[in-house]
Amino acid sequence: MAGILPGAQVYAVGVLVSSVVDSAGHRGYLVWAIVFGLIVFVKYILENMIKFLGDTLTLRLSYDIEIDVAQRLGDMEVQNFESSKTYDIIQRVNESTGEHVYGLFDTLRSAIQSLLSLLSICAVLWQWSPVIASILLVAPIPGCVATFRVQTRAYDIEYERAAKARLAGYFRGLLMSDSAKKETRLFRLDELFTDSYSLIKKNFLRQDIGLARFTLLQAGGLGMVSVLASFGAVVYAAIVAGAHNRVGELAGFISATTQVGPLVLAAFIGFTGIYQHLLYVSNWAALVDTKPARIAEGAFRGPSGGRGGSVEFRNVSFRYPGTDVLALNDVSFSIDSGSITAFVGVNGCGKSTICKLLLRFYEPDEGEIFVDGRPIGELSREYLCSWSSALFQDFVKYERSLRDNIEYGYPRDRGTADDERLWDSLEAVGLRDWAMSLPERLDTMLGRHFEGGHQPSIGQWQRIAAARALVKKPRLLVLDEPTASVDAVSEKILFEAMAALGGETTVVLVSHRFATVAHADRIIVVDDGAVVGVGRHADLMEGCAHYRNMYDAQALQGR
Repeated sequence: MAGILPGAQVYAVGVLVSSVVDSAGHRGYLVWAIVFGLIVFVKYILENMIKFLGDTLTLRLSYDIEIDVAQRLGDMEVQNFESSKTYDIIQRVNESTGEHVYGLFDTLRSAIQSLLSLLSICAVLWQWSPVIASILLVAPIPGCVATFRVQTRAYDIEYERAAKARLAGYFRGLLMSDSAKKETRLFRLDELFTDSYSLIKKNFLRQDIGLARFTLLQAGGLGMVSVLASFGAVVYAAIVAGAHNRVGELAGFISATTQVGPLVLAAFIGFTGIYQHLLYVSNWAALVDTKPARIAEGAFRGPSGGRGGSVEFRNVSFRYPGTDVLALNDVSFSIDSGSITAFVGVNGCGKSTICKLLLRFYEPDEGEIFVDGRPIGELSREYLCSWSSALFQDFVKYERSLRDNIEYGYPRDRGTADDERLWDSLEAVGLRDWAMSLPERLDTMLGRHFEGGHQPSIGQWQRIAAARALVKKPRLLVLDEPTASVDAVSEKILFEAMAALGGETTVVLVSHRFATVAHADRIIVVDDGAVVGVGRHADLMEGCAHYRNMYDAQALQGR
């Protein structure tokens, strides 16, 4: 209906004007005035209905796609986020993607509507003058070509600068980060990051101004051809109307001139715009095609409780995706059930890689990992996550309530943790009294990003993370540098909490500090991706030169 009305409107204008000129005192033109008014009114109603439906569908599609993106990101494995390619894809999929998905369908709808409008107008104009109708149809094409070129250039610019845009966002995030502000102020990095951010944005500005210049040249060149052609058509129509006294047709031509240009543009952009929208939607398609690095899913769910599980690495080798260097090379060791086993070694030797494989963030390239004598690949991921836990060196400081911070560690399939369990976890890490002193106790908001937030110290944050790791009472607990941010008192409390586990939990401990690993039942020494020593401290001091050298170097630093 919306497509047919413009032709009817042009016809009504022509007849109305002719009726007024030929009225000779009677009021027959009033009928056509009412017809014209009804056409305008119905056209207005339809345009608003289409706009409302379009806006509603755009909002729904945008919501669905944003949720889809969030679900896909949540479905990815750790290794996906250790690739810059993933971050570039995420950067290109923004809030406007839903608009472009809707645009695929809306441009087709708009193109068909515009084509119908053009056909209805041309059917009227052709009866009056085929020449003028042809000119009016052809006139907007150069302007359409200019619009197409501008849109393609704009997309190319946006696509190419995705990585730089992400870097600019990173610098801006550093300038806004409360945790980074101390270093940026102390080391006078604010100006450096501001300049780096400004340099990227200045380059973007230069690109945008270039795009604006390109737009001006295209619109001013090809667009001018369209304007001149339309102007020529109106002049020619005026000459014809003056020569034959066809005033109504002239009014119809003028009315058509204001409509045909946008309609041709809409039809052209409608059909070519599908390509434009596909360029943007392809970014979402790239995310859809980014297959999460699947970890083999076993079916075994095992017992729901019991003593800590045993672990064995048998001839395990592993290299990170995209690299040729072995992070682990033919590694073998065993960990007894309920024991505390420490891994020591210099940075980059493979200690954290062992933890990642044990927690199944990655699969080994060679060899096998066993838990309770069963290949780890046979275990359900859900089961593994339900009885294992970890405290990472780069733990997350969730700016939510204290309750949420701890309960996030409790398995979703068990429901919610009761307050007694939460308080027990806080007691285990020595934070019960501190939590009791908070304004709203467990419901106190942590951090400074939200209203009413209370900012814990870095050591308190780490102990909160430890409480989160302990709340599920895991059978396997991985501690990656657990005392890196705590003082001696906090360190003592953390190890008392480990000792209190009473053999119910198998603890895997990664640390550089020999005072820390001294609590372990057994120490495994890792060097350059290989195990070079296993035993207790006294044994390793005698039989492992690498361990002894590290110990002596650290003892020398402590003097």
